[in-house]
Amino acid sequence: DFWGDSTVKRVFATSTQYQSSVAPDSACQSSAINAGLGGSWKAWTSEQTPAATKQNHFNGKYQLVDGTTIANNWNDLIDGNLIRPINKSEYLGLVVGSVWTGSLPSGISTNNNCNNWSSLLSTPTATVGDPSATNSNWSNKGIQSCSTRAFLYCIEQ
Repeated sequence: DFWGDSTVKRVFATSTQYQSSVAPDSACQSSAINAGLGGSWKAWTSEQTPAATKQNHFNGKYQLVDGTTIANNWNDLIDGNLIRPINKSEYLGLVVGSVWTGSLPSGISTNNNCNNWSSLLSTPTATVGDPSATNSNWSNKGIQSCSTRAFLYCIEQ
């Protein structure tokens, strides 16, 4: 059973684009609850704590909420290449656009995160990912102005 499977952690990109001043982990938890997913969720974002440090390092599969495997385990998740893109929302819709990350695919901070997700100014900027990518661009495609909006990647803990 996928929903109660302790050998799987679910992943999605939010259906909502957020301002850069969002509290990423809270936004992920709320998105999951609103979609009826349950569980504990954190955003794939680096702020004072890098994404790799704040995430649980899971030894089983990471899958989209539709059951598609994106990585076989934590090391596979952070090696720079995904099996499939993280392009589905908590409601299974296709997500197209930019995703706030502030992170390299390894989960190390780029130190480019809109002043720890607190600034709405056009400068500074933040590192963003591409939800259609399976190479390193999934987490580190480039930078985006903090005055814009982007999605979030959410990972079940």
